[in-house]
Amino acid sequence: MNLRLCLLLAVLGLCACAPAALEPPPPAPSSPGGATLALELAAQDDGAIVVDLRYARRPEQAGPRVVELYLGLSDNLGFAAAEPGEAAIRAGKQLTVQPGADGTLRTVLLSPSSVAQIDSGLLARYRLTRRSPGPARVEILDRTPVFAPVEANEGVVLGDPLPVGGR
Repeated sequence: MNLRLCLLLAVLGLCACAPAALEPPPPAPSSPGGATLALELAAQDDGAIVVDLRYARRPEQAGPRVVELYLGLSDNLGFAAAEPGEAAIRAGKQLTVQPGADGTLRTVLLSPSSVAQIDSGLLARYRLTRRSPGPARVEILDRTPVFAPVEANEGVVLGDPLPVGGR
């Protein structure tokens, strides 16, 4: 069978001689909801909340060299501090977090001297304060691109908002 006919039949699902390039991509690494970027609750007490930002790189995904993303905080949460996670440290990246007047946290991971790719793992740990009681949440805002180079954004799936409970 010639290649053109085989490819046409493969697209239609009628041929078993389909090349491997037409197979579906492998599943994403294990993370909440299959997300490549997700928030996890690390600790919580009456006044303090610790939230981790985790990255699960897909096998076919280009590795990011720079990260810039925005977190949205409920009105009753405030930013106290942040520290880089082990994945950022391994890649030689520095963490900068800038609180915005609109309740967002701009997070940047980069290095002026390292173009190393960031691999899967903990990117950052945020320490938040509860300003008032009641339900609260933290979310990764869908503002793209998140990664540089731009190719590293292909296949990125953002995790769901993280409820941090009411106290």
